[in-house]
Amino acid sequence: MKRIVMLAAVLSVASGALVAAQLYRWVDSKGNVEYRDTPPPKDADPGFDLTARRQHWAYQPVKALLAPPIDGAPTDIDAFVQARLLKAGLKPSPEADRRTLIRRVTFDLIGLPPTPAEISAFLADARPDAYEKLVDRLLASPAYGERWGRHWLDLVRYADSMGHEGDYELPGAWRYRDAVVRALNADVPFDRFLTEHLAGDLLESPRRDPQTGVNESLLLTGFWWLGEGKHSPVDVKQEQADRTDNQIDVFGKAFLAQTVSCARCHDHKFDPIPTKDYYGLYGILASSRFQFAQASDPAPFARAAKEIAGLRPRVSVTQSPASFLGTPFPAAGKGEGGMGDFTRWKATGTAFSELAQPGDVVLLGDEKDPKPDVCTLPAAHSALNGRHQEGALRSPTFTLDRDFLHLRVRGQKGRLHLIVEGFQVIRDPLYGPLQRTLDDPAPRWVTIDVRAWKGGRAYIELSDSPLANLSNDALAPLDKPFDGWIACDGVVFTNDPKPPVSPEALAGSLPAPPGGGWGTLAAKIRAIEALLPVPVRALASCDPPVGADENVFVRGSHRAKGPPAPRLSLSLCPPTPASGEKNNEVTGSGRRELAARIASASHPLTARVIVNRLWKQHFGVGIVPTPDDFGHMGERPTSPELLDYLAARFVREGWSLKSLHKLIVTSATYKQSSTASYKFAEQKDPTNALLHRANVRRLEGEAIRDSLLAASGKLDRKMGGPSVFLHLTEFEEGRGRPPQGPLDGDGRRSLYLAVRRNFLSPWLQAFDFPTPFTCIGRRSTSNVPAQALALLNGPLVKQQALLWGEKVLKEMPTATPEKRVEAMYETAFGRPPLPAETAAAVEFVAGREADRGAAWGDLAHVLFNVKEFVFVR
Repeated sequence: MKRIVMLAAVLSVASGALVAAQLYRWVDSKGNVEYRDTPPPKDADPGFDLTARRQHWAYQPVKALLAPPIDGAPTDIDAFVQARLLKAGLKPSPEADRRTLIRRVTFDLIGLPPTPAEISAFLADARPDAYEKLVDRLLASPAYGERWGRHWLDLVRYADSMGHEGDYELPGAWRYRDAVVRALNADVPFDRFLTEHLAGDLLESPRRDPQTGVNESLLLTGFWWLGEGKHSPVDVKQEQADRTDNQIDVFGKAFLAQTVSCARCHDHKFDPIPTKDYYGLYGILASSRFQFAQASDPAPFARAAKEIAGLRPRVSVTQSPASFLGTPFPAAGKGEGGMGDFTRWKATGTAFSELAQPGDVVLLGDEKDPKPDVCTLPAAHSALNGRHQEGALRSPTFTLDRDFLHLRVRGQKGRLHLIVEGFQVIRDPLYGPLQRTLDDPAPRWVTIDVRAWKGGRAYIELSDSPLANLSNDALAPLDKPFDGWIACDGVVFTNDPKPPVSPEALAGSLPAPPGGGWGTLAAKIRAIEALLPVPVRALASCDPPVGADENVFVRGSHRAKGPPAPRLSLSLCPPTPASGEKNNEVTGSGRRELAARIASASHPLTARVIVNRLWKQHFGVGIVPTPDDFGHMGERPTSPELLDYLAARFVREGWSLKSLHKLIVTSATYKQSSTASYKFAEQKDPTNALLHRANVRRLEGEAIRDSLLAASGKLDRKMGGPSVFLHLTEFEEGRGRPPQGPLDGDGRRSLYLAVRRNFLSPWLQAFDFPTPFTCIGRRSTSNVPAQALALLNGPLVKQQALLWGEKVLKEMPTATPEKRVEAMYETAFGRPPLPAETAAAVEFVAGREADRGAAWGDLAHVLFNVKEFVFVR
């Protein structure tokens, strides 16, 4: 179709618009070319028919089917597969040998090669359930979460930086990565895992790490914010539209295998997704807010706050008039109202757990010069119960329909932030004025000129946490406690550039607190704060007090508003009995209700999609070959009955991913040899769509690199932590270039290498590492010269080969060359060498006694370049 359209464009210039118009009429609404002399009839395209499009197989309820009665089929999976083979006149291949099986299943489940010792143990295990025991061991390995966590990161376009011009860092993104690994290792039910991604910050009982108490549910909401980000867009609403489109695209493909973003400018051309649905999702995500959250165990902070509150004295004061607090301030959907009422704002974290009341005393100094601050008005004060409590206080969303925003604030290391259209990456020259860092403990007016953004939606954020937005100007090292604070006494929004007259300051001295002076009290408070742990901070989502619907953007332009799009009137996400909704009731952004609908056992797509993803990773091709598109433009399932059987069983057995893995890899279908069972099988099933044998698969770049480190003995199995900077070449230059990392990545698994959008690893890219801009459920699997050159000339490969050769000599100092060759073959390929291979290898290293380390390193380099090293049979 593209070639037809291009030809039409050329002819338009050469022969006039009439010829081009005729060519365009040859292409119908489904992309089919019609060779006819006359235009198609006017009723050929029925237009958008939601009911008709919902008849597609993917939108029908999942059927709980029984396996066909096939004699001799070891499992239900095999019964479905063998039934199709019999119909085609084929039969399955015999089971692969044990060496092949352990190498295949070990790479599949943990992404690492089996060690020679593990292979020997498996070969010697004569128990009938030896293979099942092997599978159980691999599923219990911490490396399982690392392997399958990387597959999941492909879906959510994980990266450690934002790309665009400056490639600014996404602070703490690695905490999301590690939370995914822990969740997979803990076999968190997938419906819960999905719910936590969509709305983990809104759960009444969040899931916490049993060792650290960290809020894992909160950390998983960080996936919403892993996309590309601009730092100074000219049109901030356009930036929000593009960022939200990416969120919708990733959400639709990763969880539902639907190309929802195709409905941004018009009703979807093929699937039952009207434009109104797209903007219903847009309203949910535009209402959602970013937070650099404190995800620590709340218990120690709550105890400290309670102790400090018990120490905090109260004094008798006379409240001053505060007429400026009553200045009308519009709130979205609520008309005119006084924004000085902080009870209408929403807090996250621990710092704003309560509001200051008249007479509250907050000690802001130290024991030598405490300078107690008397809160004379109901105010927001983050240091009320200690300066190490962290959090943020956010206003309702309002429309900028006046020129100036005035806030009476005070603080130290605190941050005031006006967030327009959800834009977080605040940087000069355009957006610097929207953010102020406070360094004055005395109350003062801060005025923000908002005329450039008039008509937009915004909210105010008061934060005492470092990195309150997605910029790089950290206020404090993230590995230390933070002692900033911020207070706000009032908010005024007017057309007058001058702030109102401040209320009269109270005069008079404070009485000494009982039991000693102010210095003694300050010392007690500091002693309590000193025992607090370093907070865990990470990207996360949070909700507004009240969400707002978005209007349809006519032809995708935010400048042309169409009819409103209710947030939960979604064709692909209808309410279910389990969601507990009444009349499409929306709370906050609507993410909580969206999660309940998507994670429902009755949703026709959710279970099918994740089951297909696991099948694809184990067999190389999914039951639905297009894992990110189950719509009309995707391919149909090769075995819809098997897909539904697995999806229904997956839900019935508690959404356990590990159970599904075990079901698949213990089937006879999975354990088949990759060699066809008889002569004509390849002719009848040339693409192996019927699975008459196992597929030979090339390893991903990460598994190849990790295998290099495993062979050389330099693989560091440490889990988690900040990403390791890449080793950059002299050709990798540009803005945002990160610091230079070690050549071997400190020996860490490839999962832990930094993914910088503008500085991706060329070595991994040679092996089809995906560009992290959208959901990638099916990586490319190319076979290009760059891969051979990477293994032949790559400095990492040369380094690890030399280290492996030295390791062999050190561990086997008295062994014969033949024995060393045998050990190296076992390590590299999981098998002993053939006699001819042994002879060739011994001859290769012979006569180089003067530099034995280099000789055996060269042999290791040769083995790294054998196809068998990077392929699994």
